[in-house]
Amino acid sequence: ETREVTFANSDVTLAGELVLPATPGRYPALVFLHGSGAEGRWANRYLARKFATRGFVALIYDKRGVGASKGDWQTSGFEELAEDATAGIRFLAGQQEVLSERIGIYGHSQGGTISPLVAVRAGGAAFVIASAASGLDPAETETYSVEKSIGIARLPTAEQADARLFVKAIVDVAYRGALYSTLEDVVKRFRGRSWFFEPPPREHSYWSISRRIRLYRPLGFWNQVRAPVFLVFGAHDERVPPRRSADAILAALNSTGNKRVTLRVYPNAEHAFRIVPQNPPGGWAKRVPDYADTLATWAQAPR
Repeated sequence: ETREVTFANSDVTLAGELVLPATPGRYPALVFLHGSGAEGRWANRYLARKFATRGFVALIYDKRGVGASKGDWQTSGFEELAEDATAGIRFLAGQQEVLSERIGIYGHSQGGTISPLVAVRAGGAAFVIASAASGLDPAETETYSVEKSIGIARLPTAEQADARLFVKAIVDVAYRGALYSTLEDVVKRFRGRSWFFEPPPREHSYWSISRRIRLYRPLGFWNQVRAPVFLVFGAHDERVPPRRSADAILAALNSTGNKRVTLRVYPNAEHAFRIVPQNPPGGWAKRVPDYADTLATWAQAPR
């Protein structure tokens, strides 16, 4: 069963759905956070239904500025997105089907990265599931992601240094305050190389969003999380460095005594938990088959 809902964060109205178990009653619940970009409720509907069959109420909603939600994600940073999710948690707590003391958080990619911020802003959470979450600062994460996207590791040695200079120029403008003109100089130097791509134009929202999130430090929030945490990664994640992120988040949680942490790394999966390599190459992408069930089973476990 689903129910259309709206809730508000200050002057921004968010629209979404409650996905409910089939049998009336009161249940634990969770809010689904968004990945980067213009993501709507559709992105989490499959997982929400899986959790509903396991006895959870799930809140999925359109990111601000997407679908039926007001506001604009392109002029917002992590604080605003976290406050939207916190408003969702408050909304859940007021629903008659929800056990208000048992509301958790699920986030993938950007959602996983800001999940500890949401937990802190909400004053706690019953549990946190962070999937493909970065444990590094945004500049480091972006460097990893862009270098992977142009395949630096596969380039001839003589090309690798130039490609890294190009990536650094992009990241310096996006996250470290460098002038766009410095990137234009580098673009002129490397345009035409096999690995080159045109960076976003000066007025693109990529730059303004990057500036808004550049100071975010996830570990400063992870070390405030006291709830049980499930960290999930694909070993071949091309967007977030999986091992470095897992190690950093685990260290932050352990530093303040949170030992209720589970880590699962899928050895044959990438960022979206598609199986790699594809077999046959170019065919339909297959995802790891037990991802959804693994998450729901962990959330169901008594603690």
